Amino acid sequence: MISATGIELRAGARILIENATFRVAKGDRIGLVGRNGAGKTTLTKCLAGEGIPAAGTITRSGEVGYLPQDPRTGDLDVLARDRILSARGLDVLIRKMRENEQRIANGQGATR
Repeated sequence: MISATGIELRAGARILIENATFRVAKGDRIGLVGRNGAGKTTLTKCLAGEGIPAAGTITRSGEVGYLPQDPRTGDLDVLARDRILSARGLDVLIRKMRENEQRIANGQGATR
């Protein structure tokens, strides 16, 4: 769950979002809609823990994945599918599963 109380976001001296309070519960689906420069990306980064609001508090229980919208950042040799999976830590699980498949095929036991 993500809980935000009294959130204020700024771009320099310009206020993007002021005194926003909301909660996103497990299983909720949300969408952010607004004009360019309204603060959608800034808010998303703060909710994921990749930024901090100018005022207010954000608390998270559980893991929050964040996949940046700019595909030019990061490793350009990584497939889009792998970037999406890595946002939730699933890439590590898949890699371990593949390693265990190889270990089992070679007559070794699986590891955790």
